[in-house]
Amino acid sequence: MKTKALVEQAKDAKPVSVLTVYPPNTPVKLVPRVLPTKNQVKINIFALIQLFLEFEKICKTRITPTGLTEGERGFKQAKECYLTKVIPFFKTLKEHFEGIQNALTKEIKEMKAIFNEFEAEVDQNAMNRKYRTLDFRALDFQLTEKVSVLQEQNKLFRVENAKVKQHYKELYDSIKITSAKHIDQTTTLLTKNENLKVQINAKLKCVTIVSETPKGFEPGMYAIDVEPIPPRCKNNREVHLEYLKHLKESVATIREIVEEARVERPLDSSLTSAYLYTKHSQELVENAVDTFSPTPYVPPSKKDYEILFQQLFEEYFNPPPHAVSLVSTAVAAPRAVDLACSPSSTTIDQDVP
Repeated sequence: MKTKALVEQAKDAKPVSVLTVYPPNTPVKLVPRVLPTKNQVKINIFALIQLFLEFEKICKTRITPTGLTEGERGFKQAKECYLTKVIPFFKTLKEHFEGIQNALTKEIKEMKAIFNEFEAEVDQNAMNRKYRTLDFRALDFQLTEKVSVLQEQNKLFRVENAKVKQHYKELYDSIKITSAKHIDQTTTLLTKNENLKVQINAKLKCVTIVSETPKGFEPGMYAIDVEPIPPRCKNNREVHLEYLKHLKESVATIREIVEEARVERPLDSSLTSAYLYTKHSQELVENAVDTFSPTPYVPPSKKDYEILFQQLFEEYFNPPPHAVSLVSTAVAAPRAVDLACSPSSTTIDQDVP
């Protein structure tokens, strides 16, 4: 049964010449599409054996004398069998062997080339591996050196970082101490400031604050009243001279007041005009004292004095409204001219009957 199955497989099998054969210019790395396996080779060999057995059987039946005596056709029939069966069989056998030999030779060459290429690749890979190993060792050595350097630097950085932390800690402690001292000093200064404010407020009670619309004085407030002077004293020269001296002192006092106010408010035009008027009035009084004539003197009346000092008092005591800031120093208050304590008034009072 096994022999019959092999015979059927041998009949169905393709001849070796039909196998795929590649040209000689084919690269070595390529492998044939169809390679004969062990089973195919065994089948072809078994087919050849069966052909040889059949050929031997035919030869025995055609050439032996028994075959001729039993009514076979003889030599012609054997020749015809030889020509029709034996020669084609040998041709087929030769073709099979040549195909097998060529295929095996080509396959062996290809396998040798492949093995040679594999050996070259293996050698190259071994060399590359060796070089790579050397490169890896050199790289590992370099990396080890770099890691050691980095570790040393890390140690130095840690030491420096500890020093910096200690320094900043000391600075923070000093800042805390300084801040506490600063807070104490600030509290002390604030207390002193409050005390100074209280003292300044107490001292500012005597400071005159000029409002935007100052209250004006009456024009006749400082008018000199000459009505009480008796008519018999008007012709008295000594009394008149004392009166002029007292008037000169009064004008000088008013001028000092105007000068002080002018120093406090230098841009006030009304004070400038008042200063000029007081200066002019003082010059008039001095001229009146110096140019005393022996002729009987007629003293000015009350109306004359009011006309003389009316414009001065109006411009000084009724200045134009303007904003004035709070002055730090006390402004001297206007002093009223008191004629009751003057020598002229005393003389006049003494002469009064």
